[in-house]
Order: sequence, then C-alpha cells, then structure tokens
Amino acid sequence: MRRVVFAVGFAAALLFHLAPARAVTCVAFVRNETGFGLTGDAWRWWAAAREDYWRGHQPEPGAVIVFAPTPQMRLGHVAVVRAVKGSRKILIDQANWGTGPDKGEIETAVPVIDVSPRNDWSEVRVEWARTGTFGRVNPVNGFIYGPRDARIR
Repeated sequence: MRRVVFAVGFAAALLFHLAPARAVTCVAFVRNETGFGLTGDAWRWWAAAREDYWRGHQPEPGAVIVFAPTPQMRLGHVAVVRAVKGSRKILIDQANWGTGPDKGEIETAVPVIDVSPRNDWSEVRVEWARTGTFGRVNPVNGFIYGPRDARIR
C-alpha cells in the first residue's frame, strides 16, 4: 500500500512540475508583445482598432493578424507577424493556437500561407508544429499595424 501511495504521489508531483505554470491567451500574448491597447476577445480587435490604429490587408513585421471567428474558433485569434517570407507566406508568433496539451503554449516563427483566391490574405492556413502540415482554412479580417498617431502611412 505504501508503494502505491508513494507512486501516485510521485507521479502527481512530476506532472505538476512538468505542466506549464499558466496557459497564455492569444490576446494577452499579443498585448504583451506589441503594447497595443486593445482589449476583449480576439475577434473584436478588428473593429476596435478602426479609430486608433492603422489597418490593412497586407502583412508587415510587427503587425497583428486578426482571425475572424468560426465555429471551431468562436473567439477568433490574434497573432504577431514576425516576418514576411513572400507574397503568400509569413511567420507569426502566437499563443493558445493548439488544443489538448498544446493549449496555451507560445509558438514562435510559425509558418502561415495565404490561400485566398485573390491573394488578399482573407483566408490562411497555419502550420501545425506537431505534424508539420497546414491545417484548415481560416478567415482573416486583416492586419493591425500600429497607432495612427505613431507614424504616417
């Protein structure tokens, strides 16, 4: 009996030690990385940025990509563009994209490809780190570039 109690206690301690301290939401991650003063669910960022931030439909390093909500992603998603690798490929830094054991994790330099028919970044696919394959098509509202009073576009 003592061995079973010890084994269960040891396993619990090991799992607690290996588990991430706290899951990070995409919104909290992007706010921390960019300093943007936007709040609320990710899908609300596009409209909320209208008055105070420049917005558009072409990726730039440092911009925030805003994913529209879908049945699989009810709250939308936001991530930071790390680099532009071509007319149809970017790298993003993001948090909380995965499900299961990946939920809440921060991922950097994640490939994203534009699969929109007009090459306007309205539909993208994000690479899954675990498999190296690109997932489902996700609708995108656009990119938020920065405060309107910070620079002239």
